[in-house]
Amino acid sequence: VDGTCKSPLLKQGKEVPRSMALANYCWYLKHDFKLQEWIRSNFRFSLSTFIDEAYWLSEQRNLAAHENEYREYDLAVFHRRLFSPNGLLSSLHSKA
Repeated sequence: VDGTCKSPLLKQGKEVPRSMALANYCWYLKHDFKLQEWIRSNFRFSLSTFIDEAYWLSEQRNLAAHENEYREYDLAVFHRRLFSPNGLLSSLHSKA
């Protein structure tokens, strides 16, 4: 990583409590080439799609947390994008 992130995920081999935010994970997924290489070698899903979905999820989380309003329609979209057969979480399950 080029050092532009001010919240490292790990420090001296241990997780940094404030770095465990979804936005930080998204940043590392997008910018840390070693992490991307590790993911590609250990999982079988589209990394670019996963990164896009992770950013979307982070944005939705921020909307719900900071605007104190999450409409029923938004909740249905959120549920579908997470749990549908081709949703965000589907890529984490192995295909038989």
